[in-house]
Amino acid sequence: MLTPEQLERIVAALRALYAGAERTLLAMVADWVRAETRSPGSVPGSFGRRAQIRAVLDRLLGQARGAAREALARAAIEGRRAAEADLPPAILRSAAPLFPRTPPQTLVHAPAGLMPSLSAMYPQLVASTDGIYRQVMREVVSQRLGGTAGRLRLAQQVLDRAAAQGITGYVSTKSKRRWNVVSYVEMCTRTAARVAANDAYAALCVEHGYDIVRVTTVANCSDLCAPFQGRLLSITGRPTTAPVVATLPEARARGFEHPNCRHALRLWTPGDGPLPEPPPVDPAAYKATQKLRGLERRIRAQKRVREAALDDTARRAADARIRALQKQVRELVDETGIPRIRRREQIGVPL
Repeated sequence: MLTPEQLERIVAALRALYAGAERTLLAMVADWVRAETRSPGSVPGSFGRRAQIRAVLDRLLGQARGAAREALARAAIEGRRAAEADLPPAILRSAAPLFPRTPPQTLVHAPAGLMPSLSAMYPQLVASTDGIYRQVMREVVSQRLGGTAGRLRLAQQVLDRAAAQGITGYVSTKSKRRWNVVSYVEMCTRTAARVAANDAYAALCVEHGYDIVRVTTVANCSDLCAPFQGRLLSITGRPTTAPVVATLPEARARGFEHPNCRHALRLWTPGDGPLPEPPPVDPAAYKATQKLRGLERRIRAQKRVREAALDDTARRAADARIRALQKQVRELVDETGIPRIRRREQIGVPL
């Protein structure tokens, strides 16, 4: 199964691509705001601005296609290696698999399923980037400030708020939650990689005559996965006397492998003994972890604000806020003992 370290390496390239593109787009907006504030009428109109945004995104998508294929291919390789480690060596040494063609209902997610999610963000990224510029200038113009310095101060205040949110890559149709582009790419890649690894694991098991897998157990798991944690699933639905709770496709339809799911699959045979009990939820540890995640998000937000600074004064102010938040992180880690993962405080590395 994928270890956290393997998963981080798999998502690294895609997340770095989108983090770099977000920094480029925010810097582009800052350049437009600075130019228009100092010399009204000097910035291209909506068509010209969007053409510049699309040029950045076209290059991004060209690079993302290769990175997406590589990410899921690596995930599938790790899933297959995990299955090879779990299957009896004698079975793997046999001349040919018992079932060389995996039943089509087994793998319900296509390996190329990541790219549509990335491509679908394109219109939202264009609209969000240009929208940040229009929001800033609308507020600047509405205040009717006469001096350039005053207009720049106001522009920076509005730009700070927008940059803290970042560029929106996706808006949920149900909850209306606005996903920052890098966070959304991270979630999509992490989820697709986990599914690709589990699919590859399940496929090799079925090819060698094994149909029952056990879902791993993780601390403080989601309610969506709780009914399946530590339980048995049938990969294909073949008749069995094992105490399975669902087939793999059924479990997925009910929420198993939800976004950012941490569960993997492990081979189960009748001789494996009783199923382990899921670990109890630790409310204090969960609360501390969620508080740490919130501080990490605020640090990343201020680092985006720094990218959109119009002058050195704004950059120094952002740096001061970053240092204050990092101090809170150190205090929380010292108080609770939860681990500090410094890469989660960066805007160009995997979360």
